[in-house]
Amino acid sequence: MPLPARILQNAVWDNGFPALYLRAAIRPASALYGRHFALLGNAAEFLDPVFSSGVTTAVHSAKLAAATSSTAIFRARKSIGSANLPTR
Repeated sequence: MPLPARILQNAVWDNGFPALYLRAAIRPASALYGRHFALLGNAAEFLDPVFSSGVTTAVHSAKLAAATSSTAIFRARKSIGSANLPTR
């Protein structure tokens, strides 16, 4: 038996709120990125409610996505000419 299960085997839920179990409400993504989108963190199906490492993954993947997007925009402006692209 895993350590958390052993520690909590005699635990009683006693805070006035009912305990709820949610069945898999997650649908697998067919792609983590594509034209004009990137799924980050929990949207990319990385869920870790115990240690919240999904937050770390989300922040890191957001940083990578921002750098990639910035590079793509910079290259597009350079090749087309910034006068032909909107600023926002």
